[in-house]
Amino acid sequence: MKIITLTVILLFFGEISFSQNCALKKMSKIILGKTITQVIECLKLDSTEYIIFQEPPMVLRGIRGMKANMDFIIYTKREMRKIEIDTTGGKWEVIPEKTNMELIKDKKVIGFSIRCGNSVITKGETISYYDFDWLKN
Repeated sequence: MKIITLTVILLFFGEISFSQNCALKKMSKIILGKTITQVIECLKLDSTEYIIFQEPPMVLRGIRGMKANMDFIIYTKREMRKIEIDTTGGKWEVIPEKTNMELIKDKKVIGFSIRCGNSVITKGETISYYDFDWLKN
């Protein structure tokens, strides 16, 4: 009876350790240098699991989101979001432009910050204010 109990406890704690680890080191080697589209496919994200974020406003910086117990911020080079207005005939109409995703989908990942449980990994060019590293302290 004691042997069975011990085995169950070891399996239980092993599973928690694995789920909190999220293979962060493996992910960190895969993500840098890929395009945003490749990262979305690699992490098997659907459009409800991330947003495209801007910092400062009107400057696209990458994607931010959550999947299961993993929070992530994936950075790309800055992409300015322009608004062009047609004032022909006295009307002020915004000229349709590419979507935010169309503007950054082929941009290479230059940095990221990922938190999974108590584990955090941050690499590359990031905005330290938003990174999850402060949770380590």
